[in-house]
Amino acid sequence: MSTGYLWIEEGQRVEGVVADVAPVLYGGRDRTYSYSVPAMLESAVSVGQRVRVPIGRRGRCVTGFVVSLDRRVWDSTLRPLDSTIDPHSFLTPKLVALGREIARHYHCSLGRTLKALTPEAVRQGRGMVKVRYARGVRGVDQLEAAGERVTSQRRALLDALSGADQPVRVDGLLQSTGTSPSVLRAMAKANWVEIETRLEEPAAPHNGEDDLSQAEPDFEPNDEQRAALEAIGVALDAKRFGVTLLYGVSGSGKTEVYIRAMRRVVEAGQQAILLVPEIVLTTQLVTRLALRFHDVAVQHSGLTESQRSVIWRQIKTGEKTVVIGTRSAVFAPCPNLGLICVDEEQETSFKNLAAPRFHVRDVAIMRAQQLGIPVVLGSATPSLETWYRSERRRDYQRVELSRRVRDLPMPRVDVVDMDSECAEAKGPVVLSRLMEQLLGETLQRNEQAVLLVNRRGFANRLVCPTCRTRLTCPNCNVGLVAHSATGQSLCHYCRTRIDTPTVCSNVSCGAKLVQFLAIRKVRADEFGEHISEGIHRYHDIAVRN
Repeated sequence: MSTGYLWIEEGQRVEGVVADVAPVLYGGRDRTYSYSVPAMLESAVSVGQRVRVPIGRRGRCVTGFVVSLDRRVWDSTLRPLDSTIDPHSFLTPKLVALGREIARHYHCSLGRTLKALTPEAVRQGRGMVKVRYARGVRGVDQLEAAGERVTSQRRALLDALSGADQPVRVDGLLQSTGTSPSVLRAMAKANWVEIETRLEEPAAPHNGEDDLSQAEPDFEPNDEQRAALEAIGVALDAKRFGVTLLYGVSGSGKTEVYIRAMRRVVEAGQQAILLVPEIVLTTQLVTRLALRFHDVAVQHSGLTESQRSVIWRQIKTGEKTVVIGTRSAVFAPCPNLGLICVDEEQETSFKNLAAPRFHVRDVAIMRAQQLGIPVVLGSATPSLETWYRSERRRDYQRVELSRRVRDLPMPRVDVVDMDSECAEAKGPVVLSRLMEQLLGETLQRNEQAVLLVNRRGFANRLVCPTCRTRLTCPNCNVGLVAHSATGQSLCHYCRTRIDTPTVCSNVSCGAKLVQFLAIRKVRADEFGEHISEGIHRYHDIAVRN
């Protein structure tokens, strides 16, 4: 082709399989790259699979995820895909599409997002057991015709293998024929049989086959709970996306609404996910759900890698119908998902603080919208964005549970103005008069009390009682907070950490430092007498971070 200056030769048009790969890169440009798939790998590559691809001028190989795979024609140079890492894909095309949406919404790397969708323990095959299978290669007649000596034990093994259509497990084969492993090894060495090893899940304990109807509680939901179930049932029957905000006071029975809605989904042959913000809530709900459902899967960070890997595979095969867990459970590979419930949707612990930095509630809504299924968000204090959407968007509806189950009364709440308390006492006050009165009455009844302080750390002031020197951050000049769990003092602004000292840093003093939990701000020279008069008058006090 003539350009007036140079002769440029047209590229050769080539047709073949091309894979678009999202590399797992830390830093740099976030994009996908196209690679040609060699003929020997065409049958081994699938969407969502991990592969190794060359990148950059030097062509160093990095890990990536195949996000699309098709046959096309190209006339420019395409580097070939190097190799596959996993024998198959752990991500379904729908999870890959969800990863694309998360990466676009949160402006994070697609490769790192897809890596977060599958636990590393699953990709490494943790928790799987090796099972050996045997398959016959030569029959008894062939061996005898060739002049081979076939003993009674070898004949029994060959007869058992010849009568099976599929490979037979070695342990069961040896037990049924009464032969020793050495005989089978000798036959495999002589190429009479073939031995192959497979990775399989360990046998799960048998939990019985109790009727689900026997586990139902004997109480009926109240009017507001029935109205909530009917609203959720309309979305389930329509098989369309929709968000139901279950706005209920504490103790109004939101969990029972989740369970009955999930039961309806399970009876229809689908799966359900219940997301909770804390592991403690997970352990509490597991016992409750186990009484109502046969197959409950638990996913949270407290599981071992082997447990996480086995449970993930049970969910993917549909063996587990109900999934309960924290953040990672939103990516459970349910093949037939029908409902997602998010309990306490306003909790900040639903935010993933490591890349990709997503919010589980929003990801649950993304996934439900992709699959065309309903979502239930439960909260006594909904987040501002959820409340706004429930009033403005057509695909949101708000259902209120205004009273507690069995019409139990709400707990008494007293709000005390500590400024007025301090003004009347002419100085700082640690505990209000009402709290001291109630604490005293509680202790007289030989009962326990819990005081919750909205402070992080064991003590937010470390002061020398002799020279009034306070331990401060060298960068921010604010007081360091002592954490007893780590033995360090932390600046909650710049994250500076130091080992908590025990003596004053003033060389002319050297007195022992005092750790002080300030309920409100007081001067350093005033805290001693007030804390002793306020809290230390009670004998048995337990303090936790």
